[in-house]
Amino acid sequence: MPNSRRKRNALFCIKLTIILLIWLLINIADGVWIYFYIHASIYPNPRTIPNATNSGWGAYSAMMFIFGFVWGLFNLRVCLGFLGLLQEYLSQKATFTGFILSPIAAVLILGPFFSPWIARPLAQNAAWNHGCDKYAIQIILKANASNGVIYQPSIASYFQGNTALYSYEMLQSSADLWSFGIRSIDSPDLAQNQTASLYPSISNITYNFTDDSVSGNCSSSPSNVTTTTCIEGFFNPNNSLSFNLTDLRTNTTTELRAVDKQWTFTDYAPSVVLRDSDSGTEVIRTDVTKKNDCTQLKVCAVQNNGADIVVPIGLIFIQQMGYASYCTDLQGTGSTTTGGQTNTPLAGVPDTSGGSIPAGAGGGGDDAGDDDDGDSSDGGSEGGDDGGGE
Repeated sequence: MPNSRRKRNALFCIKLTIILLIWLLINIADGVWIYFYIHASIYPNPRTIPNATNSGWGAYSAMMFIFGFVWGLFNLRVCLGFLGLLQEYLSQKATFTGFILSPIAAVLILGPFFSPWIARPLAQNAAWNHGCDKYAIQIILKANASNGVIYQPSIASYFQGNTALYSYEMLQSSADLWSFGIRSIDSPDLAQNQTASLYPSISNITYNFTDDSVSGNCSSSPSNVTTTTCIEGFFNPNNSLSFNLTDLRTNTTTELRAVDKQWTFTDYAPSVVLRDSDSGTEVIRTDVTKKNDCTQLKVCAVQNNGADIVVPIGLIFIQQMGYASYCTDLQGTGSTTTGGQTNTPLAGVPDTSGGSIPAGAGGGGDDAGDDDDGDSSDGGSEGGDDGGGE
């Protein structure tokens, strides 16, 4: 009889252990589910399995929250049962033990449903501060809000680490003609040493959307205000963003292509990874928008100069200007006009309908809020007060 009881107890312990392991594995799997949701929502590109398609991303997100709600209720039942056992078998220490375990219980109950909303802003802020740490240059694209001051230009500020280098401004002269030109030298060292390698050699880039052509002007020397055409090429602003650029100074041609097909989104900032088609080297990667300020987008670059950097930055900036106007428009309906068509995607889900540059997506720069998150990367450049290491 005692042996039979011991066998039953042993069998019960084995079953209980298996159940607890399955329960623990499901909680871990849910944590992985949430992690990939947060990662994909911050970095739409390069595409991963969760956001490979628009419908897939919508299903992934919806099921995560539905499962999280149900699983949180299940964890509530488990925690209540566990606390009941503590009360029954550890009556004198149950209150103290329950107090110690309460934070763990709260995470198990609330985490599956609420942690994506809590963790995403924290992850976004960490990405803003450190996402570009491995890159030589980071660029803050600060566009104008929908209610911003019209006469102020949108400004792209270049940084090396926390050091402000210089800034470009984006201007729109007509519906199909945009100009991306040098605005100011923000580094005293560069201002005094115009022969330095970091000094911007390209003074202006013009984008013509009539034939998707691009041209750039350079000065023969830093002190010479007279410029000559030094960059020529074409770009494909739609799906599979690509560039074919020729530097007339060295007579070299560079071809760049996006890793993923889509790079523009109706209700999200532009997101793209550009690689050199010949070498496969990554040249530019968009990072994230600033937390609580969708008008600012950070971009990581392997260098600061050259047509393969300046030209794509300007085109990304044009798209960011359109997104900034959209995301700050409190009267917005959730739709934007793209190439003469109106796209209204599911809110919060990347739009895969195409990627034309929004018509009339212009504006100027605005002081879109100071960095209140303790970002040590704040630097001194007009229109780009926030720099440093994402």
